Amino acid sequence: MGAFRPTGAGTKMAISKTQVGALAYGAAHMLGKKKAGGLPGQFMLAVTPQRLHAFKYKAGRNGITVKEESASWDRAGIKATTGDRQTTTRLTLDFPDGEKIVCDQEGLGDNPWADDVVAELQS
Repeated sequence: MGAFRPTGAGTKMAISKTQVGALAYGAAHMLGKKKAGGLPGQFMLAVTPQRLHAFKYKAGRNGITVKEESASWDRAGIKATTGDRQTTTRLTLDFPDGEKIVCDQEGLGDNPWADDVVAELQS
């Protein structure tokens, strides 16, 4: 199980730092959420032999609390590709029905749990 987020975190940070406005921030957020198939702002991906599951989660003082399942897909036919970004790895999931989800590994730099999810999806 590894932590991911919709794309656009860097864009949203730049918008907030330059104080362009809530409308621009909201537009960047909606675009990232659309690319991530409507998944929440932070989600865990868990891989089983038959399925890929997405769960909401919350990070707190006492660690991570996994919440309700947001989505689940049959693993058959999912194609997972990655691309390096300046501070993270971008994951693209292409589904047999034509659906596509694009998300980034959560955090800056190394994320070994998310790397394990990606490796499992690509095997």
